[in-house]
Amino acid sequence: MKRNLVYVYMISGILASVAALIYIGRTGGSIQPAAGTMFETTAIAAATIGGTSHSGGVGKVWGAVVGALILGTLTNGFTLLGVDAYVKQIVQGAIIVGAVVIDMRKNKQA
Repeated sequence: MKRNLVYVYMISGILASVAALIYIGRTGGSIQPAAGTMFETTAIAAATIGGTSHSGGVGKVWGAVVGALILGTLTNGFTLLGVDAYVKQIVQGAIIVGAVVIDMRKNKQA
């Protein structure tokens, strides 16, 4: 069983490297990350705004959805206003810090 799993991982790695070589040949050697760059902080911010506790991981799916909608609306508004991308990240970081502080105070009183 373990041997088969190792073989599957080996074949997957070999095929991924072949695909990467083909992709490099098609793009002329300039590789850029395609998608998912810096979405980690957005996911953390959405969960935090949605009420997920960082001290225990207690939260609800709908809270994270609402947090994502709030962040999406905020990001869209900043884009429409022409705000710089770095300012967006600073505001997002401030929102995360604020939500964590509120969560810590809430858990400290309970």
